[in-house]
Amino acid sequence: MKRQKRILVKITLAVFIIANCLFINTGMISADEELDLNPYEAEGDALLTPLKTGGSEDLEGMDTLAAENEFLALYVNSEHTNIAVLDKRTGQVWHSNPPNAADDPVAAGANKDRLKSQLYLTYYDRNGQKKTYDNFYDCIKRGQFEIFEIENGIRITYKIGNMLKSKEDIPQRLNDKRFNELFLDNTLLSDKDKTEINKRYTYLPGMEVWMFSSTGGDIAVQNMLKILEKIGYTTADLVKDNKAEGIPAYLSDKVFYVIPVEYTIEGDNLLAKLVMDELKYPESYPVTQIEFMEFFGAAFIDSDDGYTFIPDGSGALIRFDPDHRMSDQYYSIVYGDDKGILTVEKRLQAEQVTMPVYGQKNGENAFLAIIEQGETMANITAYRAGRLNGFYSVYPTINTIAMDYVRLGDGNVTTQIPTFQQEMYEGKFTIRYAFLSGDKADYSGMAEYYRNYLVERYDMQKQDSGESLPFYLETLGAIKKTKAVLGITYTGLVPLTTYDQAADIVKQLKSNGISNIKLSYTGWFNDGLDQSVPTRLKTELILGGSNDFENLVSYLDSEGVDFYPNVTFLKFLNLKWFSKYRDSARNLDDRFARSFIYNMVTFGRQFQEFVLSPSRLPKVVDTFLRKYDKYEIKGIGLADMGSLVNSDFNTRRLLLRQDAMKIQQEQMLKMKEETGSVLIYDGNAYAAPLSNHILSAPLTNSAFNIEDDSVPFYQMVYHGYVNYAGDPINFAETQVRELLKIIEYGAGIYYKWIYDESSVLKQTSYDYLYSTNYEDWMGDAVSFYNKANDALKDVQGQLMIHHDKLADKVYKTTYENGISVIVNYNTFDAEIDGLSIPARDYKIVKGE
Repeated sequence: MKRQKRILVKITLAVFIIANCLFINTGMISADEELDLNPYEAEGDALLTPLKTGGSEDLEGMDTLAAENEFLALYVNSEHTNIAVLDKRTGQVWHSNPPNAADDPVAAGANKDRLKSQLYLTYYDRNGQKKTYDNFYDCIKRGQFEIFEIENGIRITYKIGNMLKSKEDIPQRLNDKRFNELFLDNTLLSDKDKTEINKRYTYLPGMEVWMFSSTGGDIAVQNMLKILEKIGYTTADLVKDNKAEGIPAYLSDKVFYVIPVEYTIEGDNLLAKLVMDELKYPESYPVTQIEFMEFFGAAFIDSDDGYTFIPDGSGALIRFDPDHRMSDQYYSIVYGDDKGILTVEKRLQAEQVTMPVYGQKNGENAFLAIIEQGETMANITAYRAGRLNGFYSVYPTINTIAMDYVRLGDGNVTTQIPTFQQEMYEGKFTIRYAFLSGDKADYSGMAEYYRNYLVERYDMQKQDSGESLPFYLETLGAIKKTKAVLGITYTGLVPLTTYDQAADIVKQLKSNGISNIKLSYTGWFNDGLDQSVPTRLKTELILGGSNDFENLVSYLDSEGVDFYPNVTFLKFLNLKWFSKYRDSARNLDDRFARSFIYNMVTFGRQFQEFVLSPSRLPKVVDTFLRKYDKYEIKGIGLADMGSLVNSDFNTRRLLLRQDAMKIQQEQMLKMKEETGSVLIYDGNAYAAPLSNHILSAPLTNSAFNIEDDSVPFYQMVYHGYVNYAGDPINFAETQVRELLKIIEYGAGIYYKWIYDESSVLKQTSYDYLYSTNYEDWMGDAVSFYNKANDALKDVQGQLMIHHDKLADKVYKTTYENGISVIVNYNTFDAEIDGLSIPARDYKIVKGE
């Protein structure tokens, strides 16, 4: 017992020391820092003109027309700062906050106030406790905001939190010289003021200091604050005076934030922007999250003709249903986890958010929101009416500063202490709202809008029509396995598919009539599937060596088979040629960043790979390409660059996800220019428009309780521009359902195979690939492909323009050339408009 107490005391002491260090690192307010916070204004405000309010009664609840063009009119309520956008084309009005919030039958107390907010802030106090502010209760009600005119819109600077002066804003102790200089010799003060000062300060002769006393209560404090204001005494002066007398530099637990928000109209879009590079905050209390525009376009609980669209996997709908009993919240990170932030355990297995978009349909109108800047720092949240309030809502949260925990313990006692990155994200955070109506006001119309947006932004080129459906084959090269010689065990490489065997599988596919083959090859170099950092390129002798690899390249080129040797660039289990100190990204606590696989039963970490710092990626890519160029391969597979984007919190080279994303895009473009074609996996939106092929593209949603339908939003965006396929068909639960999903979603065929028997994978870390022997699947794959190709060959290169749910488990996909595919997942025939679709089958409908 005594020993346990000693351990607990040591841990508590360590916690105290580290906690103080962490807060010092995030910044006690120094005199210089405090000068930056005074006056409490955003830097951009000084040159701006205050908005001339009033004079407009065009829109109920709005008093000022802030901007307009041929499509939109932007209004603001100058008292509450909520905005409204009038779509002149339809007469529809979109509000930042519900105009009927007073009628909400669900919200009460703080949730009622939150309905009037545009910003909801999270920060942590000195004890590591989570705290929140909303900009209505903690700003607007106090009148702590200013509205300015800007081009095509307005800028609102919010001063959120406790900014009222109090006893702590009065110098508590002054030396005799400073006291006389500040007060008694100050010509700005009257005799009455000086009399009041002498009442409040007591002189201590031996110490030659004056001490403030608030025995007069609030009246005395207010009188002194008026005197200090009269002489222009600033918070910076207070910090200096306190510091001179040995009083801590920070003054009190006043927590306040200055956040500029801009609303502008651009063509037929509204842009809502957080000006993050002008955000001001107390250094000891960094704001960690900002929930932004939570109630824009929110639909009231009695709405029954509409839904919320979220980008979960391929896309999902949360339908308006006042009788729905599920009140779960959807919350997911754009582009998946940041491997720069340690995840101790993972309890939720979900589809990745690959697109920074969301939207809502309400009757004959809809909006689509695109997170245009700062998307890698965002999460997307959605909930049903009835959870906290009476509205269906969807919105983003920006992670303004990354937070993690330092974990202390001896196995029996564990304590977690929050720590923050040293610098806040200082880029812009911009949401672009597009407004849709009529037959475009649905998820198909949203997908069309986003597709056009990406085409313009990335200059995407439409594919040629007329090709057969692509057949994606991924072969696996070599793995490490424990071997034994004369009773001595060692780890060595074992071939799964040699270079010659990969060519043989392709020959067999072609002999079975499959022509449009795309070969991806994983584990072909640098120690196989446990690939080392590709600053060197060493083909494996156990797979055939350099000559056999060159023969494979030559054969595939002669047969018109596109070749995509897979390369991992971002994470490595094999640390050969990898320096943890030079190459690894760092966590917030300065440990080496690692990527884990999580046990689906225990949720704990099982498997780790070290994460490359984004700052090292350009050099790694350049070195690899110099060696890769000699093979003259007209393509490259990027095993992880389309699915991962990670921060590096190394204090000497801090790179946030937004920076890392731009670096990855630059390197992808470089490799595409060098090779001519790029294949990626998963297909996050920063990578998909730059690629030619996507494998493991999402073909479903996560099936959370809050979600009602899975929709092919992802597919409607990319079909006709980028070829894609879902997960390997030989891993599917049922072949019939997988075929129907591929036909409904217009996907290619993808198999992952090895040439050797599956038993070779036993007692390796790759035993989950048990169903990969090509001979076991060849006959089924040819039959499967022929069925899918028969359904989809005439829509290759065509835009997917519409998707409809015709009945329960019956869906229709329509292409620009007029061809439609109707899929019936039911175990019975479906009758749709006189057309019979057999059970678990499909029907092709030709256009006029």
